[in-house]
Amino acid sequence: LKVSGPAIDSTQITDLDRNDLVFSAIADNVEPSANCPLVTVDFSWTVAVASSGSLLTSAIGNTLLILQSSLSLNTVYNVTAIAKYSGSSVESRRQIPIRIVARNIQSFIKGGSRDVAAGGSALVFSAEGSFDPDNVAAVSSFSYSWSCVDMATRSACVDQNGAPISLGTTRDISVSGLPLGQYELGLSVGATGRTSSPTSVIVSVLSSALPEHISLVSSSK
Repeated sequence: LKVSGPAIDSTQITDLDRNDLVFSAIADNVEPSANCPLVTVDFSWTVAVASSGSLLTSAIGNTLLILQSSLSLNTVYNVTAIAKYSGSSVESRRQIPIRIVARNIQSFIKGGSRDVAAGGSALVFSAEGSFDPDNVAAVSSFSYSWSCVDMATRSACVDQNGAPISLGTTRDISVSGLPLGQYELGLSVGATGRTSSPTSVIVSVLSSALPEHISLVSSSK
């Protein structure tokens, strides 16, 4: 009995994201005989919580679909495929242990991946839109870690007086005093017991001296 699915390994627990999972089974070495030229194999499935043996779901057929809404995080399940000849009690089983693990909190900086500002102006950034793809951690429980790197020196950002730039730990922050140059502002959003997928935005601080007059010149033949 062969079982295929999302990177499975029957010899150890396979960690999987909390997505809809699809498994399929194939019976190998099925040999018809003279008395039974047409061999039919029936397939069935069970999915149980490994720690308690409690049945999560069962299915008939060579394909199994487990909806993500039925899966709990940090839980090990035993997925068992069963194959037997129609009308026979003799069966073959294969058990696959899987563990559903939490995905990273997705960090997001509102406004895109690049920003341009005039020198001397205050820059406002927001982590609104950051989310938990597993819908477990509430947004109100998120923690925010901001960073700023001068891309010319690859060192922490300093203001026009050479003092370190102070970044907050709230969802929305305001940064002022950056000298002219290009900076990488990073964000990592976390929650208790969860890891984060960090993100960043490139900020270009340009001279605030804009031309007072723009002349348009046209020529005609």
